[in-house]
Amino acid sequence: MLFHSSEFLFGFLPVCFLGFVTVQRVWGREPALLWLAIASLAFYAQWSLALAGLLLGSILFNFGAARLLLARIDSRRTARRLLLGALAANLALLGYFKYANFFIDNINMVAGSSIPHLAIVLPVGISFYTFIQIGLLVEVYNRQVGEIRFGHYLLFGSFFPCITAGPI
Repeated sequence: MLFHSSEFLFGFLPVCFLGFVTVQRVWGREPALLWLAIASLAFYAQWSLALAGLLLGSILFNFGAARLLLARIDSRRTARRLLLGALAANLALLGYFKYANFFIDNINMVAGSSIPHLAIVLPVGISFYTFIQIGLLVEVYNRQVGEIRFGHYLLFGSFFPCITAGPI
């Protein structure tokens, strides 16, 4: 679904907006933010349910890492190890999806081998959502963030106008 498509303009966007306003009026701000996060994941899932699962898994992993960093922030050594492990996991995931076939091509060229390409579908916005989550982990490590709520973090990691379009 593209932002200029009729499905988005006359289907998804009005349902998302009216749902947000209704939920906020009836149940308050926090449930409304959760509604928007779920709508954002549904928007992403219309491309691929599996890739939406990957996005959700990334959000859950990084939320957990951020909570652990908050809990262990008194021990800088433990916090640094946790941060480096989370950074490595994020970059490994990004590297797999973006560069695995690039490395296979280079190995084939240098070694004269014929390793076949992997059947990898590049997730929409993976660089963006990986780097914003890495940025938050670094901010938590540097004590610039003192509290993280799951609903807020879920929306932060999945908000549909940003996740698919990026920061530009």
